[in-house]
Amino acid sequence: MTLSLKIKELMNNMPDTLNTKKEIDDFYKEAMKKCLEKTKKNADNKPKKELNGYQKFMKENIKPLKESNPKLTGREVFSTIAIMWKKQNETNAAGAAGKVKKDLVPAEEEDTEVSVDNITAEVKEVKEVKEVKEVAEVKEVDAVKEVAEVKKVAAVKEVAEVKKVAEVKKNDKKVK
Repeated sequence: MTLSLKIKELMNNMPDTLNTKKEIDDFYKEAMKKCLEKTKKNADNKPKKELNGYQKFMKENIKPLKESNPKLTGREVFSTIAIMWKKQNETNAAGAAGKVKKDLVPAEEEDTEVSVDNITAEVKEVKEVKEVKEVAEVKEVDAVKEVAEVKKVAAVKEVAEVKKVAEVKKNDKKVK
């Protein structure tokens, strides 16, 4: 039974002797406490789900990666481990698909090890590319702002000219 159904049931069984809002609120709080206690007891009895392969991989690799690269942010650590996971899966898939070919390759030529340094270098490259894109975007925004400023100046000049023409016409009418 869900928590909301339990609360509904308790509220339906609320005694009619409760007259004030305070009494009803107190009854509701007690009902909530009872429901939450029952829910916690049931949750404690349930066995925890087993971690999937990716979660296990993360758990195993996050600490060594942080120790070897303390300057990486949390986001970079997770990105790096995700790349390592992807490469590991690719090599495992290739290994399973080409098992016969793998037996023909001498052990020295096999390179299935995923290097943290290689991954870190790739993350740095991605960061540099992002920075270059950000700089390009900033320059583009600056160019757009310059064009807008030029248009604004031109519009102000045009308005000034229109005002002059209007004033000249006004003066001509006064003279006549």
